[in-house]
Amino acid sequence: MLVNTFQTLTDAQKVDWSTRVNSSINSFTVGIICVYMMLADRGLAANPLLYKSYLLKTNLSFVIGYLLSDTVISIVHYKKIGDSFTMAHHLVSMYAFAYVLTLNVMPYFANFRLLAELSTPLVNIRWFLDTLKYPKSSKAFVLNGVLMTLVFFFVRIVAMPIYWWKVYTVAITPLWSHMGHFRYVLIYVCIVLDLINLYWFSKMMNPLTWFDQGHGGTYLLTVVSISSIVCFVLGFITQNHSQVDKLWSLLPPIYCLIVFVCSPFQPRVLIMTVLAWMWGLRLSYNFARKDGYTWAGEDYRWPILRKIVNNRFLFELFNLTFISTFQNILLLFIACPIYYVASHRTAPLNAWDFVCTGLFLFFFAVEVTADQQQWNFHGDKKAKRPGTKDGFLQQGLFRYSRHPNFFSEICLWWIFYAFTFSAQPFSYINWTILGTISLTALINGSTTFTESVSAQKYPKYKQYQQTTSRLIPWWPSK
Repeated sequence: MLVNTFQTLTDAQKVDWSTRVNSSINSFTVGIICVYMMLADRGLAANPLLYKSYLLKTNLSFVIGYLLSDTVISIVHYKKIGDSFTMAHHLVSMYAFAYVLTLNVMPYFANFRLLAELSTPLVNIRWFLDTLKYPKSSKAFVLNGVLMTLVFFFVRIVAMPIYWWKVYTVAITPLWSHMGHFRYVLIYVCIVLDLINLYWFSKMMNPLTWFDQGHGGTYLLTVVSISSIVCFVLGFITQNHSQVDKLWSLLPPIYCLIVFVCSPFQPRVLIMTVLAWMWGLRLSYNFARKDGYTWAGEDYRWPILRKIVNNRFLFELFNLTFISTFQNILLLFIACPIYYVASHRTAPLNAWDFVCTGLFLFFFAVEVTADQQQWNFHGDKKAKRPGTKDGFLQQGLFRYSRHPNFFSEICLWWIFYAFTFSAQPFSYINWTILGTISLTALINGSTTFTESVSAQKYPKYKQYQQTTSRLIPWWPSK
């Protein structure tokens, strides 16, 4: 099929097709080698200005060879596919990489910039699909578009502050002054490249305007994007990976408020917004009294996990993909039932809305009680009062569930999702359930990790696990 289709292309398209195949092979190969060096070659990060690596030299030689051949092809076929902007980009890149290759300077920065090549194959696939006349609504086109945007976002946009932070850390060292005029090439050329990447990314984001149907969708996407980047950068720089934890109780109420303000008035949306703010303010208070909002405040589990991973690059990759990005997207998705409700404003308030409100308030009270009992216990434990020698709480609600607050948290967001049943009767499963399911899975996974830490810390915790239900409250066994 591809052969037959290729024969129907114009001469210009055939040349462009061939160059894009070469581009994809080059980008994929170079990108994989760069990722490998980031993971396996610790000397590269330790000596970013003068580190010598034969693998990096081989990779740079491969890149320069590709750029040279592509430039020659562009010159020979200039009337068909010639692009002065691309040729200028190739010439500047060849100069920069040749400088690194011949003088053995700034290897880390050359390797880092080449990570951006991982997005190029997906850009080329988009061109192939378009040339093959795939409908833009087809699964292949949509899937490639989503993957292209995500990979581009990670390797070109999120990477920017990390790159410039690394530039800053070496620019304040004495060795920086010996790098010659290439210092300015490093700064000015990369600024131009980053501006171009920002422009391209803004073009990629245009199709996402479908999400905004007059209910603040664009604002929601903007907030979650900024929050993801800020959390990752702060976590990377400070090595305090509780940045999302600090926003956990703040963002869902803000998302609900955005939808409420940007939508025509609906009583159901107002009720959901008020409930979300009750939850957020209470949880923020609980987090604040444990010094969670201090600059040094960090969940005790992150340092433990960092020791387990024991690889800075791998953990920062985990920080980028899970801690900062996935969790921020999750915080948006658990609030998305209100967006769904705002989009289906025909159904008036009914009995189900009051059932959901009552259930929400009930589990809200359970969570408040559980958190307060835990707070009181830790105060008694610190004061070495009787009944705290085992090190963990086993009374009150914790007699019936090892994590009654976690159980209540899960129930609260399932009830929040249940409001969508009133907005569109007999539609019990809709796309916003993804957030609730993901939150349930996250809390279960987090609970497993928390209990593994507690079992190592407290000798009697395993016995407590055998007698007391994990999440759902139940009578303790003997």
